[in-house]
Amino acid sequence: MCKVKEGQVDLHTHSNFSDGSLSPAELVEEAVWKGLSAIALTDHDNIDGLSLAAEAGKQLCVEIIHGVELSCEMDDIEVHIVGLFIEPNDELRQRCDEMCHARESRMERILEKLGDMGINITMDDLPQEAGKSVGRPHLAKVLVERGVVKSIGEAFARYIGDNCPANVSKDRFSVEEAVRL
Repeated sequence: MCKVKEGQVDLHTHSNFSDGSLSPAELVEEAVWKGLSAIALTDHDNIDGLSLAAEAGKQLCVEIIHGVELSCEMDDIEVHIVGLFIEPNDELRQRCDEMCHARESRMERILEKLGDMGINITMDDLPQEAGKSVGRPHLAKVLVERGVVKSIGEAFARYIGDNCPANVSKDRFSVEEAVRL
């Protein structure tokens, strides 16, 4: 058994269970490499990676703070609420699962719009792993790989960013529900 050392922390990290590029375990390894003593895993609308991060944290002597970043809407403006030291429960898990399914439906609609513009990408073309959601950053990478755009920034600026022709607004929690959860 190891003792977590005192040191710097990062209270806002994302794994590939949302829009990060590392698995929860790899994120903990990165924390060790950077000399952090603790991290909070705060995936977008997803708590599925918390147990994996906690397991890696025990092995690598990094404190893992259970967190989540919930996408909310307040007065027609998107806001994000980061919850730290959360207690994952059935209601939170169910609502996050619903948001994940809504993200999949949103992505299908985005791909339809791109198809209407002659850019044919399917859900099978996107990097998917069981239990992990796929988002616009993943699609942007595919657009770069296919040569449709030169950069991820260009993908957002021309096609999939807010107010762009292929964007579809996403479902969001109310601020009240997010705080309650």
